[in-house]
Amino acid sequence: MTSMAHEEFEDLYGLYVLGSLTPAEQAQLETHLPGCATCRESIPQVREVFAMLPYSLPLTSPPPEGKQKLLEKIQREEGLRFEEQKPRHRRTKEEKRRFLVPLLTLAAACLVLFLGRYTFLLYREVSLLKEELVQQQKETDLWKNQLTRQKLENDLLKNQLAQQQQDLNALRGELVKLRDYMTLLTAPSVKTVNLVGSAKSREARGKIFLDPIQHRALFYAYHLPSIPPGKTYQLWVIKDKPVNAGIFSVDSEGNAFLEISELPVEVEKIKAIAVTLEPAGGLPQPSGDKYLVGS
Repeated sequence: MTSMAHEEFEDLYGLYVLGSLTPAEQAQLETHLPGCATCRESIPQVREVFAMLPYSLPLTSPPPEGKQKLLEKIQREEGLRFEEQKPRHRRTKEEKRRFLVPLLTLAAACLVLFLGRYTFLLYREVSLLKEELVQQQKETDLWKNQLTRQKLENDLLKNQLAQQQQDLNALRGELVKLRDYMTLLTAPSVKTVNLVGSAKSREARGKIFLDPIQHRALFYAYHLPSIPPGKTYQLWVIKDKPVNAGIFSVDSEGNAFLEISELPVEVEKIKAIAVTLEPAGGLPQPSGDKYLVGS
């Protein structure tokens, strides 16, 4: 007995389910099944398809003349000749059965072969459609992931653009402020007072620009000592007595800057400028040592 290829076993699924295989074919298939997972999975699926086939066929009645035509065709193929004048022999039920059984068996076998092949092709097509669906789902997931990454990149770019816009607005504000400072510093009416360090800060220096028209001032200093905890520097403009002009801190190198938007004393009445070290938050009147003085 010659061995069969796997593809030949696929053609036998339908006949195996219907019990129409020859003993030799059935033996070979059953020998092949334990070692082939594909055939073991396919045969139950073919059996399910066969079980559904009767529900897919329309209900029709055979034409009444079909039986007679079928008998006449069998008689012609077997070489039987009947004379038109000779009365037909009325067959008994047994004779009719002997004629019909082989024919119906042949027709059933053909139908089984057709349905088996059709079922196998249908199964193959369903399998291909499933594989295609799985592939499409993978491609869809890939596109979704790419779209998600693209959205994250777009959001990141939007945030960066917003941050850059904020930085640009801040720079524009600084530029406007610097222009305003330059206008104040170069105005012909501005008065300048130089401040020098006291015994507490001999290297410290400062300068204040007083605008008598807008009642504004710009003060800066450098080389001031670092501020102890709980303390702050306080600027005073002195008329008859010191008047608070603001508090400020210094950076790591002792530099300081203070903008006074509204001077508490008219520029013409200011007699001196001083900087003292006071408690945090400042005081109404100076209480600490002087670090810068000028007049």
